[in-house]
Amino acid sequence: MVYHEAEDDTLTAINLIHQQKNANIEIAKRGQKRQAEKLLESSAKRFKPLEVGQNVRVPVADVDRAKTDARNILGVILDKQDDFYKVGTKHGRFDQLFARNQLEPVSENFMDVSDVPDVVAKSVRTMSR
Repeated sequence: MVYHEAEDDTLTAINLIHQQKNANIEIAKRGQKRQAEKLLESSAKRFKPLEVGQNVRVPVADVDRAKTDARNILGVILDKQDDFYKVGTKHGRFDQLFARNQLEPVSENFMDVSDVPDVVAKSVRTMSR
């Protein structure tokens, strides 16, 4: 009889630990969702959406350019797909989509969408040269 009581106490303790673990997991999930919402809200305030035809500057990473290459590439927004942007320059279109935080809007209009040739598949590295 003592053996069964000890076994029941052990199972009760295990169930209690399991319930507490599940409760902690739910609390953590809610905290992560709240944190993600705050991050998205602050990002939306910091980076305003861009319009098709708006001129932008694409920074070129130091590893993607030589010392004499341009630090930035001027381009124009060609298309918006979800929250990503397709950018073109006077030398062609980029083969990748850019997130809003990768682009800096330019106040002057240096080019129009019609100035972009129908040449595709250029990376940031090749465009900077």
